[in-house]
Amino acid sequence: MLPAGRWWDAVQVPSYLGALALDELGSDTGAVIEDGYGALYWLVPPNAADDWGLQGIAVRGETTYLAVPPQHRTKGPGLRWRVLLTPTRYLADPDRLHDALAAAVAKALGPRTPRQCCRCHRTTPAPVPVRIIHAATGPGRTVYACQVCAPHIPPGPDDLGFLEAAQRRRETR
Repeated sequence: MLPAGRWWDAVQVPSYLGALALDELGSDTGAVIEDGYGALYWLVPPNAADDWGLQGIAVRGETTYLAVPPQHRTKGPGLRWRVLLTPTRYLADPDRLHDALAAAVAKALGPRTPRQCCRCHRTTPAPVPVRIIHAATGPGRTVYACQVCAPHIPPGPDDLGFLEAAQRRRETR
């Protein structure tokens, strides 16, 4: 077990998306770890993937430990190097990896519908669901934010747009 966030962060990808990304990257990939549970891990520079927000993909950084196989472990089952770590193949290029993973997500899961951010009100092609508003008399709705605003959405059951509109109504009285 090695700590992530120190020398590298690990981008955790389900194997079905990882296989598509590996096809897209070809020989232009960094080292890739495959665990025995259906996930692939690319190593990227620390904090390089913090704001990706790609569906189904997690970034393992500071406060996370990752099982790293020994250099000779290239065959399964279990933990192994899917793409061997070498002196010339270590960290993946974050921009190239992001593009390959975004293409894999779009191919496997379909494009996301653009949504309006509940904080900055801009339309974003990669919305992040931040809250579900439950309704007493019918279906609820999902509230979305853009990648930049999502970390700044405060916790709570209410829709920010509703709260802002209610505040403006109170101020005009």
